[in-house]
Amino acid sequence: MPAAERWFHTGFTLEYGARYRVTVPPGQVWTDWYVTNGPQGSTTFLQKAFRHCLRLSPARDPRAEFFTLIGTIGESLEYAFIIGAGPCDFTAATSGEFVCFANDIWPAYWNNHGSMRLSIVRIS
Repeated sequence: MPAAERWFHTGFTLEYGARYRVTVPPGQVWTDWYVTNGPQGSTTFLQKAFRHCLRLSPARDPRAEFFTLIGTIGESLEYAFIIGAGPCDFTAATSGEFVCFANDIWPAYWNNHGSMRLSIVRIS
Protein backbone atom coordinates (compact mmCIF):
# COMPACT_ATOMS: atom_id res chain seq x y z
CA MET A 1 0.00 0.00 0.00
CA PRO A 2 1.49 3.36 -1.04
CA ALA A 3 2.25 5.88 1.70
CA ALA A 4 0.98 8.77 -0.43
CA GLU A 5 -2.59 7.42 -0.75
CA ARG A 6 -5.11 8.77 1.74
CA TRP A 7 -7.27 5.66 1.30
CA PHE A 8 -5.71 2.50 -0.15
CA HIS A 9 -8.49 0.24 -1.42
CA THR A 10 -7.36 -3.38 -1.12
CA GLY A 11 -10.32 -4.95 -2.93
CA PHE A 12 -10.66 -7.41 0.00
CA THR A 13 -14.21 -7.60 1.37
CA LEU A 14 -14.74 -8.03 5.11
CA GLU A 15 -17.81 -9.74 6.50
CA TYR A 16 -19.53 -8.38 9.62
CA GLY A 17 -18.59 -10.41 12.73
CA ALA A 18 -15.79 -12.41 11.07
CA ARG A 19 -12.26 -12.41 12.55
CA TYR A 20 -9.24 -11.49 10.47
CA ARG A 21 -5.47 -11.37 10.87
CA VAL A 22 -3.29 -8.76 9.18
CA THR A 23 0.43 -9.47 8.93
CA VAL A 24 3.19 -7.15 7.78
CA PRO A 25 6.49 -8.67 6.56
CA PRO A 26 9.37 -7.33 8.70
CA GLY A 27 11.99 -4.85 7.51
CA GLN A 28 9.73 -2.55 5.50
CA VAL A 29 10.02 1.24 5.70
CA TRP A 30 8.32 4.29 4.27
CA THR A 31 9.10 7.99 4.55
CA ASP A 32 7.17 11.01 5.79
CA TRP A 33 9.07 13.98 4.31
CA TYR A 34 12.53 13.10 5.68
CA VAL A 35 11.55 10.75 8.54
CA THR A 36 11.82 7.03 7.76
CA ASN A 37 9.56 4.68 9.72
CA GLY A 38 8.47 1.11 9.91
CA PRO A 39 4.72 0.30 10.07
CA GLN A 40 4.59 1.14 13.80
CA GLY A 41 5.32 4.83 13.00
CA SER A 42 6.91 7.42 15.28
CA THR A 43 6.62 11.06 16.25
CA THR A 44 9.61 13.41 16.12
CA PHE A 45 10.07 16.36 18.42
CA LEU A 46 8.94 18.73 15.64
CA GLN A 47 5.85 16.62 14.85
CA LYS A 48 4.77 16.39 18.49
CA ALA A 49 2.84 19.69 18.35
CA PHE A 50 0.72 18.31 15.47
CA ARG A 51 0.09 14.80 16.79
CA HIS A 52 -3.50 15.71 17.78
CA CYS A 53 -4.17 16.45 14.06
CA LEU A 54 -3.45 12.89 12.92
CA ARG A 55 -6.31 11.13 11.14
CA LEU A 56 -6.34 8.47 13.88
CA SER A 57 -5.46 10.70 16.81
CA PRO A 58 -3.85 9.73 20.11
CA ALA A 59 -7.07 10.87 21.80
CA ARG A 60 -8.76 7.87 20.15
CA ASP A 61 -5.82 5.48 20.50
CA PRO A 62 -2.72 6.57 22.48
CA ARG A 63 -0.54 4.28 20.32
CA ALA A 64 -1.27 6.38 17.20
CA GLU A 65 1.85 7.97 15.75
CA PHE A 66 2.84 9.60 12.48
CA PHE A 67 2.98 6.90 9.82
CA THR A 68 1.48 4.12 11.91
CA LEU A 69 -0.11 1.62 9.53
CA ILE A 70 -3.90 1.89 9.96
CA GLY A 71 -6.71 -0.35 8.75
CA THR A 72 -10.40 0.46 8.46
CA ILE A 73 -13.60 -0.62 6.73
CA GLY A 74 -14.49 1.57 3.78
CA GLU A 75 -13.43 5.20 3.79
CA SER A 76 -14.42 5.67 7.42
CA LEU A 77 -12.43 6.59 10.50
CA GLU A 78 -15.28 5.19 12.60
CA TYR A 79 -13.88 1.67 12.15
CA ALA A 80 -10.17 2.61 12.06
CA PHE A 81 -7.70 0.52 14.05
CA ILE A 82 -3.93 0.24 14.39
CA ILE A 83 -2.20 -2.51 12.45
CA GLY A 84 1.33 -1.28 13.14
CA ALA A 85 3.98 -3.97 12.69
CA GLY A 86 1.35 -6.66 13.29
CA PRO A 87 0.22 -9.26 13.47
CA CYS A 88 -3.12 -7.64 14.16
CA ASP A 89 -6.28 -9.65 14.82
CA PHE A 90 -9.64 -7.90 14.61
CA THR A 91 -13.35 -8.57 14.27
CA ALA A 92 -15.10 -6.73 11.45
CA ALA A 93 -17.53 -4.25 13.01
CA THR A 94 -19.43 -4.03 9.72
CA SER A 95 -19.22 -5.49 6.23
CA GLY A 96 -17.23 -3.63 3.60
CA GLU A 97 -13.92 -3.22 1.87
CA PHE A 98 -10.68 -3.42 3.87
CA VAL A 99 -8.92 -0.07 3.41
CA CYS A 100 -5.50 1.01 4.76
CA PHE A 101 -3.50 4.21 5.15
CA ALA A 102 -0.36 5.67 6.69
CA ASN A 103 -1.50 7.77 9.66
CA ASP A 104 -0.73 11.38 8.76
CA ILE A 105 -2.29 14.83 8.73
CA TRP A 106 -4.85 15.04 5.88
CA PRO A 107 -3.13 17.79 3.78
CA ALA A 108 0.38 16.31 4.21
CA TYR A 109 0.21 13.20 2.01
CA TRP A 110 2.05 14.96 -0.84
CA ASN A 111 5.44 14.42 0.87
CA ASN A 112 5.00 10.70 1.64
CA HIS A 113 7.14 8.10 -0.13
CA GLY A 114 7.41 4.33 -0.18
CA SER A 115 4.93 1.56 0.45
CA MET A 116 4.15 -1.41 2.70
CA ARG A 117 3.18 -4.94 1.80
CA LEU A 118 0.71 -6.71 4.03
CA SER A 119 -1.55 -9.72 3.97
CA ILE A 120 -4.97 -10.36 5.43
CA VAL A 121 -6.67 -13.70 6.07
CA ARG A 122 -9.95 -14.67 7.65
CA ILE A 123 -9.33 -16.70 10.82
CA SER A 124 -12.93 -17.41 11.89
